[in-house]
Amino acid sequence: MVLDNDTRIQQASLVNVATKQRGKPSGSPAFSDLLAEAVSENDAAEKTSKTTAASTNTVSGQPGLVKQLSSVIDLLANYSDALGDPGVSLRQIEPMLKNLQFQTDQLKSQASQSDDPDLSQLAGQIEAQVEAESIKFQRGDYV
Repeated sequence: MVLDNDTRIQQASLVNVATKQRGKPSGSPAFSDLLAEAVSENDAAEKTSKTTAASTNTVSGQPGLVKQLSSVIDLLANYSDALGDPGVSLRQIEPMLKNLQFQTDQLKSQASQSDDPDLSQLAGQIEAQVEAESIKFQRGDYV
């Protein structure tokens, strides 16, 4: 059987690939490299989408509402952390809740003037969550 040069090169490369694959244990650096590459591509895509979303919100002319939403969400997270911390008393948490309610009222007034239905809907969901937390606190669920 006579082999031409292209066939010989293909066979040689297949032999090299097979030899390399047999010599590597599972979890080889090649897999790790592929995994790291896939993760970095995913991170880059997430950063791009976050940047696009942030620029869209600012371009929509409502940076104040977005900032207020972010602020209220941060206050809600701090309130949640304080509730989970046994070193923080309910007397210390009550002013946090009052501030959260005040900020939510301001958010509600800003959202009512918004042209963006998604931001208004998010503000409504946050308002409902804060109201539920207020009722739970006043009812004594956390005593």
